[in-house]
Amino acid sequence: MLGNLTYVACMNSTAADGPGDTDDQVGARIAAARRAAGLTQQALGEVVGVTRSAVAQWETGRAGQLRGNLARIAAAVGVSAAFLMEGGEGRSDGTADNATETALL
Repeated sequence: MLGNLTYVACMNSTAADGPGDTDDQVGARIAAARRAAGLTQQALGEVVGVTRSAVAQWETGRAGQLRGNLARIAAAVGVSAAFLMEGGEGRSDGTADNATETALL
């Protein structure tokens, strides 16, 4: 299932994507990961501690407190924060992939 998730997320990205991905690109990965995890926006919001509306805003690139909640979002949907920020391969073992992710956790 994660292989499909990575494919879907990459289809929404450009070759120039990286640490500076736009909120739209990050939001698309959050939405894809949420769906792959079988969660509704309401359910993800409850796990993270925000409203369904906040989740909808993250997924459409109108991020309010996205970066501050990124580690909780990643844990809830079973991917790494680095995957949500940058794309590539997701990982759900609870460890940081790099220094940027370590700082977020």
